[in-house]
Amino acid sequence: YSSGDEPHYIMMSDSLIKDRDLNLRNQYEDKAAMSRYSAEKVFPHLSASVNSVNSDSWYSIHTVGLPVLIMLPFKYLGLNGTRIFLTVLQLSSIVLFYIILKKYLHDNRRIMLGLILVLSCTFFWQNLSAIMPDLMMVAFFLACILLFGRKDLLSNLAFVAVGSFGVLLHTKFIVLVAPLYLAHCVVLFKKLGIKKLLAVLWPSYALIIIFVLGYALFMKSTYGFYSPSGLYGSNGQLFGANYYTNTVAILFDRVKGLMIYYPIILVSGPYIYFALRNISSEIKKLNFRKIIN
Repeated sequence: YSSGDEPHYIMMSDSLIKDRDLNLRNQYEDKAAMSRYSAEKVFPHLSASVNSVNSDSWYSIHTVGLPVLIMLPFKYLGLNGTRIFLTVLQLSSIVLFYIILKKYLHDNRRIMLGLILVLSCTFFWQNLSAIMPDLMMVAFFLACILLFGRKDLLSNLAFVAVGSFGVLLHTKFIVLVAPLYLAHCVVLFKKLGIKKLLAVLWPSYALIIIFVLGYALFMKSTYGFYSPSGLYGSNGQLFGANYYTNTVAILFDRVKGLMIYYPIILVSGPYIYFALRNISSEIKKLNFRKIIN
């Protein structure tokens, strides 16, 4: 783990616990804080906006979601306790996947095949106890799929909350959750109509606005820019001029692409496809001329 991202998430949690901030300079320089890892091999993962030589404020390139999630387990249970905590949480991805299969399929053999394929992914076992956001992102994405198409306010607030925290786990999560939520809104529009949709679900839309504004202000006050894509510098812009190029890279990059590095998404893909195909057919049936009139 010393050459990966795990020590840096630990440093962020350590800073939140002890200093109540995200300035990691003293964490990286404190040999006691780094005693859990081979300190010589851990070099700071700093935001592109940080000048490590002339600045006393060292901010990580990593987003804050995972350090916040593990902050209390790390404080009270230590490193091994945090691993156990995350293992339990990340096992929920299998439970959620099973529930989704039961919801969309009615063939026990196909359900069993889906579970076997998922459990055959080395990615799952490699990341099960790792202090990394990867498998947590999968669990959050599956939770959003499970909430897909529900009309009640509580489910919609849960969808927005889970999706928002997923973005805090990693900015890449927005590439998955944004299209899913857009399709979700189209389905509800079909079921409820625009007036009832807004009347019932305006709190969830307000929550999205609050999250976007709050996160943008947090980024500005901490890093000096509004968009989390600025963490990665000019070559990692998610919302910059090269949006389409970078979106393709985020999905299909041979090393870190979501569809390559997270094979559970590919495995669940055929099942999700049939659900989204039904959504597409419903969209085609919409009479936009009647709606406008």
